[in-house]
Amino acid sequence: MKRWVWILAACLLLHGCALTPDKSTDISQIVQMRNQQSPANWSFQGRLAVVADKDAFSASINWKHQSSEDEIELSGPLAQGKVLISVTPGSVAIDNGDQVRHYQGDADSVINAQLDIKIPVTALKYWVLGLTDPQQSYLALDNGFVQSGWQIRFIELQSVGDLVLPKKITVQDEHNRVKLIVDQWSLT
Repeated sequence: MKRWVWILAACLLLHGCALTPDKSTDISQIVQMRNQQSPANWSFQGRLAVVADKDAFSASINWKHQSSEDEIELSGPLAQGKVLISVTPGSVAIDNGDQVRHYQGDADSVINAQLDIKIPVTALKYWVLGLTDPQQSYLALDNGFVQSGWQIRFIELQSVGDLVLPKKITVQDEHNRVKLIVDQWSLT
């Protein structure tokens, strides 16, 4: 009988540890991040993982944002399979190393159709800064928000100069999950 009590106690203890998050995001940092001014130009280097109904992939990501253009470079292990996506208002260019193709339309639709991945690039340029897309309504959560059918969670934050910016982010809708880890920010 005593043996079963000890086994039960050990199981409950292990179960409790499994439910404890390994690192919590400080709510005051989330509030500070929501209220700060967005930098005009920025770039980051990091890692991206996408899990969808049909597929999954991971890549290194280098994203450079300027007022009217975003350049997103994705590459697999050892820089294999590099793709450069250039987004300007109303057009997208995709360079896969062999050829550059130009498309008219919104970035989300073009990238979804041409690369067969659903990533909300238009809103993601705000979300990576910890901000909501100002063109869309949202629902605030303790560690993020819900916007345009996506749940954005800030898993870990970091100080970059005077700003608090995301380090680890998850973006998830009904069928897709994107995990982004920012290794290095550059603000100009």
